[in-house]
Amino acid sequence: LIPGHNLAPYRNEVSGAGLISDLVYSATGNCVSDVICNGKILMRDRKIGGEEKIKKEATKRAKNLTKI
Repeated sequence: LIPGHNLAPYRNEVSGAGLISDLVYSATGNCVSDVICNGKILMRDRKIGGEEKIKKEATKRAKNLTKI
């Protein structure tokens, strides 16, 4: 979380009772720059590690699907 970063524009306040819920449901994809899961960095500065390899493999598989 970035202090002072605006979440969705329609949300002006977050309350103590629903703070986590407010943060989760007010955020959009634009609020995410880094993703860490189980200690592994999956995305940093909006770039996915191994993205080119993933795209290449997806393209290859898509071409194979169209051959069927």
